[in-house]
Amino acid sequence: MPESHRTKPKALLFLGVLLSVLTACAPLTPTPQPPTPHLTYEVSGCAKGFALDRIQEWEGTEITVEGGAVVIHDRVAYVCCATLTVEMQQEDKVIKVTERNVGEVCRCMCGYVVNARITNLPAGTYVVQVWGIEHEQTGPAELRAQTRVTIP
Repeated sequence: MPESHRTKPKALLFLGVLLSVLTACAPLTPTPQPPTPHLTYEVSGCAKGFALDRIQEWEGTEITVEGGAVVIHDRVAYVCCATLTVEMQQEDKVIKVTERNVGEVCRCMCGYVVNARITNLPAGTYVVQVWGIEHEQTGPAELRAQTRVTIP
């Protein structure tokens, strides 16, 4: 058999192996990850200028959607020496926002306004729960409000 006929199968085999190696090394297109929801919040100072016997008229929680974000406005009466923080947990389509006192507990009362905003939520319908206020001495957080919202 002539020399040229013997090298063609080897050359084809080499090209086949080379193509297999190059194909295996080709970069994979990463699967896009959904955005991570982000919570920002601010807590007012202790407001003492209202009558405690009318506190139920003042207290309240509002949950709305503005510009693709969940907005929480919570007016709560609590001990005046508190340091309030806000945390968020999400499980499937349920978003749980919890207010915690990481400060002291004392005998005086005042009003706090907690404003929170959750951004980067994918479009869809969610149940948003606001729980407040948790502290080891005053007990676990209680459900203050729950609303179904839709992010466009």
